[in-house]
Amino acid sequence: MKKYNIVELFAGIGGLGYGFSQIPEFNILAANEIDEKIAKSYEINHPDVEMLICDIADLTEGVLNKAIGDKKVDVVLGGPPCQSYSTLGKRQLDERANLFLQYKRILKVLKPKCFVYENVVGL
Repeated sequence: MKKYNIVELFAGIGGLGYGFSQIPEFNILAANEIDEKIAKSYEINHPDVEMLICDIADLTEGVLNKAIGDKKVDVVLGGPPCQSYSTLGKRQLDERANLFLQYKRILKVLKPKCFVYENVVGL
């Protein structure tokens, strides 16, 4: 049975990846989260995943390749913070508004077959 390899960005505690991890055909190779405390929760929920605790802007091609080894990434998952776009956040575009550009940059590096970009309607 073929396994589809995943990298999860803006991982939080791993909720988005959890659904995929319950399907035997999916394998989460690595995840990224900027908040160390939240990343620790992710590691508890996904103990076999390589957690990259850093700002997504610091995820260079070298860092990503070291984390995934010689494996091909099939799927990139991610849901950047929504406060800049949500109606509750009053759509006050702060520095987080450009995080989707980092997501796009990593898509260009990893060249997955597909990606899941989760966010609010206001985007």
